[in-house]
Amino acid sequence: MKHQQDQYRAVIERSHNDAQMLSAGPRFFACALQSNVDLVMEWNAARFSQFLADKSFADGTPFQPEQTIFSVEALIQTFLYYMERGEGGGAAILSDDALQFLKQEFKAKNALGGTGAQSAAALGHFTYPVLVHLTDSSKDVQALLDHERIDTICHQQRVPVARAVDCEFNARHYIWQFDAGDTVSWANGSFTIPKSNRLILDDDTIHADPPINGDFFSYCEKEAEHILTYSISGLHLIVDETVLRKVASLLLEHFARLRRKNPDLPVYFELAHYASRDVMHLAVECLSPQIDILGINEDELSMFMGEPCHRAPDLPARLTWLRHKLKVPAICLHMRTFSALSGVDTNDPAYRDALIMGNTLAGAKAAYDRYATPEDCLNYADFPLSAEGVRLVEKMQDCEAEQFVAVPARDIGLPKATIGLGDCFAAGMQTGLWRQQHVIRREEHACSY
Repeated sequence: MKHQQDQYRAVIERSHNDAQMLSAGPRFFACALQSNVDLVMEWNAARFSQFLADKSFADGTPFQPEQTIFSVEALIQTFLYYMERGEGGGAAILSDDALQFLKQEFKAKNALGGTGAQSAAALGHFTYPVLVHLTDSSKDVQALLDHERIDTICHQQRVPVARAVDCEFNARHYIWQFDAGDTVSWANGSFTIPKSNRLILDDDTIHADPPINGDFFSYCEKEAEHILTYSISGLHLIVDETVLRKVASLLLEHFARLRRKNPDLPVYFELAHYASRDVMHLAVECLSPQIDILGINEDELSMFMGEPCHRAPDLPARLTWLRHKLKVPAICLHMRTFSALSGVDTNDPAYRDALIMGNTLAGAKAAYDRYATPEDCLNYADFPLSAEGVRLVEKMQDCEAEQFVAVPARDIGLPKATIGLGDCFAAGMQTGLWRQQHVIRREEHACSY
């Protein structure tokens, strides 16, 4: 696997050269929809255990997570459920007491949130030119996203993010990161966290019906031939199917107009932890006629398949089955140890490069807790390849699957950050997709509105 390690550095250097070249011209990456403020809670296992010291839980009774938090007790149960499994998850907070508990018991720092915004940040810090759609354009978001390579649209003009109109509200998401190896205890029990991960707690009414910037759509349609790739996300807080169909209809019409001028424009749809599983399925169904690649992590794969299967040697066949079931041309699976694409021409090097850059921007964010510069990415390439990733990729290659490519990630040890990694991965994918030689074949799939 030595050639894989050498390939990382070569791909990173080529991507940096691409970024410098593109910055001198009119072409750009487009990222939409969501932006918000994340409040990253300071995790302290000893302090949390101290809070639980006088609490008892029934032996043998599993902790019960809630999708909507109405009390402090529900919040604690949800925390413990995800930490015990080392899984990522999300919930909405509708309890003032639970919010007050978070604010009083744990320190927090502001960070950028939203897949569209974080993908834009990752591209911009790597020095690629990017245009971002803002749903929350508050001063906090502007300050967190401000970068010379990142623009937005305001009053039909392309402007730096710092010159966007302040929307005077914040969509706040509380991010609870926890570390592998930490012990959490209470009056009559304890467990050790098996895997570093995060829980996202939404105090956000804005994105249940996300505000669409029509000027952003109009500008992109006018400049369609200059768009390198289009990354879409931010539908996961919608719970009303009528709202989802309305937003999906706007997006489908938008993409259809873009492709009249730019027929081969790659469109990448990054999934997320949806507040409603039914809405998640409907989002994929409705957008499938215009998306090229659906991006998912191992938790989302398990939700679709009904069981964990990301380590299965027949994963290529399972992903083939899933993309036919969902009627999407290609699926990208990204996780800590490897990433894979199903539904692409394996002879086109752009897809392997895209996976390498996805692993790199996500892995460097995890390693250094910041959006990675080209130098950070080259430093990331010095980490060893993930032994588990190498083993799994080699097993999957033995399946001789068609239209399937997989790349092991690098082993950074204990991550410094677990949030925004999928968003950074989505950004890295864009840096390879625009160079594709064999366009992913889209099929027409009907979705009635």
